[in-house]
Amino acid sequence: MAKHYKIKRYDRIYRRSHKPRISPVKALLILASAGILFFLGWSLYQPVYDLLTGSMEVKSSSSSQPEPSSQGTAPDSSESSSSQPEEVTKPQGIKAAWLPVETARDPQKLTQFISQIKAAGLNSAVIQVKNSDGEVLYASSDETVLAGKAVVSNPLDLKEIFTTLEENEITPMVQIHAFEDHTATKAMKDAAVRYKPDPNYIWIDNDSSKGGKSWLNPNSQQAQEYILAIQRETVAMGAKGVFLDSVQFPQGVGLNLCEYGTMGTKQEVLTQFMEKAMQQAGEDVQVFWQQPADANFGGGEIPFGGDAASYGVPSAVDVMPAALLGVQSEEFTVQQPVKNPYEAVKAAMNVLRSKAGESFSGIMPILQGYTDPSVKASENLTYTLEQVQEQLKVLEELGIQNYLLYQPDGDYSNLAQ
Repeated sequence: MAKHYKIKRYDRIYRRSHKPRISPVKALLILASAGILFFLGWSLYQPVYDLLTGSMEVKSSSSSQPEPSSQGTAPDSSESSSSQPEEVTKPQGIKAAWLPVETARDPQKLTQFISQIKAAGLNSAVIQVKNSDGEVLYASSDETVLAGKAVVSNPLDLKEIFTTLEENEITPMVQIHAFEDHTATKAMKDAAVRYKPDPNYIWIDNDSSKGGKSWLNPNSQQAQEYILAIQRETVAMGAKGVFLDSVQFPQGVGLNLCEYGTMGTKQEVLTQFMEKAMQQAGEDVQVFWQQPADANFGGGEIPFGGDAASYGVPSAVDVMPAALLGVQSEEFTVQQPVKNPYEAVKAAMNVLRSKAGESFSGIMPILQGYTDPSVKASENLTYTLEQVQEQLKVLEELGIQNYLLYQPDGDYSNLAQ
């Protein structure tokens, strides 16, 4: 700010002078000159003052930005709409639907599928890209996959399917079966579970006459890299989520004859693999450890080395009432779960909450969206929107936003709201 100076008033200017008088004309000229100087000084004071204090605002006639109003008036609506970012409402949570391969392969069926799940309020689709036989269901270009001849004869065009889904605001996700695989073991024999009495042989989960199959060894770095290569490839194609199924040690007969090599506990091997998968997928892709019901509710924990939900890894856990049929333990005691979807899912989720602890919020339940024909009539129930809503009510009460609704044939017409 410029410094203000105090004007001193001297007495002598008010005294009479003994000098000669000034002529009237000269006096008028002096007064006129003083007036002009006073006017110029007054006019220039504020700009000079602003310049010295740095408060002068430089305006450009070429500027495209509107001048701010000092009166607080509202800007023109056309200007405010162009200068303000448009708000985008993102869907809350992952509300996924199972997308069967045959549905995805047929453009007409895929269009119908999209229409149905959007009407049901779902925002994501999960498609299987590697099945439990070890077959790769899309047109992979990975060298190891091609060397093992794992690609099916009529592979999916995943990029095209993902594009169609995203154009319709459906998030594409994939399901990958990991170590339950008897196809890759033919090309990667060193990555297979070996037969302990004679490691030169590959272990199979049953007698060959009964359809016994080989498994990839979860403790094998080669086997792990094979699964991660498929994940990387599908993520590069546009998958925004990955469900890793059969991340487990083998199940079947003769488990005591399995040779895995030097390793820590099963829990350590499996959780370290999942951590590696999540790290490689990146922050923008969600990876879930898909688990069957018996991995947490009694009877099926051995392949996982314990209750898988307690390991602190984001997990997609099967809590479908049909999957809970026959489960009886001290923790889960619901009779006829298929007929009582609310009670069954609530009991299952409470078990998971007690086991998962702080990681419970990372649980993604797999819900039942269809009538299971394998359940006998006396214990079965036709599943419509009402039964799905009963399951969803449990999640709402628990604050769980993510879920996968499973309908094996991909027909969600009975769930339109």
